[in-house]
Amino acid sequence: MKTLKTLVRSSLLLCLIVVASCDHWCPHHDVCRISKFYWEGKWHQAYYSTSGRLVRLEATDSKVLFYYDGADKLTHAEIYTTNPAPQYKFEYIQGPSGIIKSTITGPGGFVRTVDFHYVSPSQVDYYVDSEFGGAPGDPATFVITKYISYSGGNVTLVDGLVNGNPFTKYFGQKYDKKNNPFRELANAVGNPAFFPACNFVSFPVADYDISILSIFSKNNPKKSRYDVGGGAIIQDQTFDYIYNGDAVKSIAWTDLYISTTKNYAFEYNCSFGSDED
Repeated sequence: MKTLKTLVRSSLLLCLIVVASCDHWCPHHDVCRISKFYWEGKWHQAYYSTSGRLVRLEATDSKVLFYYDGADKLTHAEIYTTNPAPQYKFEYIQGPSGIIKSTITGPGGFVRTVDFHYVSPSQVDYYVDSEFGGAPGDPATFVITKYISYSGGNVTLVDGLVNGNPFTKYFGQKYDKKNNPFRELANAVGNPAFFPACNFVSFPVADYDISILSIFSKNNPKKSRYDVGGGAIIQDQTFDYIYNGDAVKSIAWTDLYISTTKNYAFEYNCSFGSDED
């Protein structure tokens, strides 16, 4: 009996240690979700619907809103800063595997469309990014097709072609084995292959941007290289992380060529509360 009591006490102590060490992340990540997202220099509180869809990321002077149809499919998203009109508006067309088209209206009314092609329900093998700078109805002024190669679910190459000719290459050179928080955001909006409410970029200069490698990969990039114009300019990049177990707490994405760093951070909730819903 004494041995049994000792085992019970040990088990309880172990449970307490596990819970205490969990902080913002628990071993069963399917019951955890992002509660705060540090983006563009601000902590955004995450709010979810009763069905678990992310409906709002809100900071003091900015917010990202997500809208769904009756089947919980994402229809559009808006990013607001200090103006009453959205800085970015995203309108989505859904296909059998997820979003197949995004129409993006940015600052000054600048319009882009991004058409996605899926090789599987969880993986995009290429997308076509078209820019429109003329009058409504005019053809695109610039079109780039980006073909994506993977290894083990992580992007190894994004090969950009313009009119079939080589234009840019973006290499994912090294990855960790941790959970990718941007894919957690993708799941939260019901589009598991990628998080759609951001600028997909190859180097950290745009606002509300996320690296293409982070968007489409299962794990988190640690080293990458962006090749502009057939080797004319090589931009080496690093991604530095602080982890809590399998969870990413913060990311510093640095492009060494242009000496620019973007910072992201995440907090997690493993016991959903009404303050987030």
